[in-house]
Amino acid sequence: TGAPGGVQTVSLATVINYGGTTSAVADVTYVGVYGTANDYIYTGHWICGVRRANNDGAWNQTAAEVAGNGSSSTSSIDVYWSSGQLYAQTVGAWMGWTVNVRITILNGEITVNV
Repeated sequence: TGAPGGVQTVSLATVINYGGTTSAVADVTYVGVYGTANDYIYTGHWICGVRRANNDGAWNQTAAEVAGNGSSSTSSIDVYWSSGQLYAQTVGAWMGWTVNVRITILNGEITVNV
């Protein structure tokens, strides 16, 4: 996809049919390029985990970019879980990006949103 004149946030996947013992991990690799007039390129790798907590009363999530490299971080993305949804968000505007997402889930199901 591509981010026009502002930051872009896209829901990649949603945990459904979950319970008190649901957990999932997303392994996300991406490439981002900034604008058409520049030669900026950035690649990264995120590991993001989510689980049901508080006796199935809340979500608990974590995310870490374990690798990131390129000519400008303005063409990078952040990946994170929020309330059982996996999101990708561009750091800036005027960039194109693509992701490869692998999700492993225990005691639940995943809906792909894109």
